[in-house]
Amino acid sequence: SPQFFSLIQSGTKKTVDDLLKKYPDLTSRVMLDYRTAEKKQKLYALVITNKRSNRKKGKMMTISSIDARELATGELMMRFAEYLLQNFGKDPDVTWILNWTEIHIIPHANPDGRIYLEGGGQWTGWKKNRNPSCEVDGWRYGVDPNRNFPFKWGKCSDDDGSQRCSGSDDCESIVYRGRSAKSEQETKAIVQYAESLFPAEQRKGNLQQSEARFNAPFSASSEGVFIDIHSYGGLVGWPWGFKNQRSPNDDGLGALGRKMASFSGYKLWAPQMPNRKYGFDGSAIDTMYGWLGAASFFYELGTQFAQPCNTFPTIINEVFPALLYAAKVAKQPYTAPKGPDILCTTISTKRKSDGKYINVSISASDSSRTTHADDGGGVFSTGQQKVRLVEVFVNCHPFAASCKPAARKALPNGRRSATTTLEFKAPTGRSSYTMYIRAKDSGQFTGP
Repeated sequence: SPQFFSLIQSGTKKTVDDLLKKYPDLTSRVMLDYRTAEKKQKLYALVITNKRSNRKKGKMMTISSIDARELATGELMMRFAEYLLQNFGKDPDVTWILNWTEIHIIPHANPDGRIYLEGGGQWTGWKKNRNPSCEVDGWRYGVDPNRNFPFKWGKCSDDDGSQRCSGSDDCESIVYRGRSAKSEQETKAIVQYAESLFPAEQRKGNLQQSEARFNAPFSASSEGVFIDIHSYGGLVGWPWGFKNQRSPNDDGLGALGRKMASFSGYKLWAPQMPNRKYGFDGSAIDTMYGWLGAASFFYELGTQFAQPCNTFPTIINEVFPALLYAAKVAKQPYTAPKGPDILCTTISTKRKSDGKYINVSISASDSSRTTHADDGGGVFSTGQQKVRLVEVFVNCHPFAASCKPAARKALPNGRRSATTTLEFKAPTGRSSYTMYIRAKDSGQFTGP
C-alpha cells in the first residue's frame, strides 16, 4: 500500500543515520555530486570498511532501486549493511572482508522516482526518474536511468536476430534512454563516483577509446566488483547487454557469475545463454565493465516488484552468500573465481610430547560452484582443472606480503574436487586462532 511505501525512502535514511552513529569506525557516508531534477536531492553512498585497517583494499560498489518500482532491492542492501556491521569481529569471513575490502552501497539510485512511487504515483508501476525532459502526458515523462549510462548508449544491436532490444527513443516508453548519453543527474553522479573508486590505470583509455576497443580484454590483474541489484526473476547477469556476444573477459565474469548463482540456483542472464531475455544498451553494467574495467553484474532477485515480506528471508539467504563471495574477490575478480573453493573444513586439536597440534580436514573443489543447469549440467571451462595445492594460514591473511602458510600440501593426483588433511603445530601464546584456507588448481589459479 502507499502507506507501506512511504516508509522506504525515509526509513533507509534513518537506517543509514543510525548505522553511522553506532559504527563510527566502520562506516562513512559520501554525498555524490549532481542534484536530481524534481526533488533536488543528492545520491549518497554508505561506505563500510574497517577504518583502522590501513592497507590497499579491494572495492565493491553496489547500486539498488535504480528502477523505482523494485522495492525489495534497497531494503536488501540495507539488511546486508546491517549484517556486515553486526558481525564484524564475530564472524571471521565478515571480519577479514572488512579489513581488506571497501563496500560502497548506493541504496537509492533513483530517489525522485521512488518518492513519487511512495506517494501513490501510478501505484507500483513507476520505473523512471522524474525529469520532464520532453512534452508528454504527465505520468509518462522521465528517463530510465539504466538506459542512460554512456558506454554504447543507443547501440543495442539486433541486426542478426539473436536478441530483441529493450531501450527506446520514445519519451513515453518506460525504457526511454534520454536525449543523450549520461544526460541524467543520477547517471552522472553514479559514473563519477565509480570513476573515483576503480583504478584509472586499468582502463583502455577514455570512453570513446574504450568503446572502439570493446573486443580487447582487460588485464587479468584488473580490480573491482560492481553489482546492480534489481527485481525480479531469479537471475544473475553480466556483460554484454548491448550485444549478444560474450565479452573478452567472459571466462572471469562467467566464473564469478556462476559462483554467485550457485548459492541460490538463480538462472544466468548472459550472452549466448538460454535465459538471456533481451538486450539493452545504456546499462550500468556495460559502462562499469566496458569503460572502467570492473567485473560487473546485475541481480534480478525475488518474484515480484513489491515482494511480500514473508518471503524476504528467503531472498536474504539466496543473495547474501553471493554478495560476500563477490566482496572476497574484489581485489582479484578476474582470477580468484577461476580457482578452487573451500567447501568444508573440520578442525581438531591434539597434544603430543612437544606441544599442541592442529588437524584440518579440507574439502576443495574447482567444479562444484561452476556447474550450472544453464550449461546443460556441464562444468564451465574454469571449473575443469584439478585441485593441486591447499594452504593454511594462521592469524594472518594471505593478502599480507609478510604472511606465510603454516601448512601446505601438494596434491599431484588431485581431481576437480579433493579432500585432504593437514596437521601442523599450533602457534604458542594463544588460546584461539584464525585460519585462512585456500587452494590452487592445475591452471595455477588460486581461489579465495
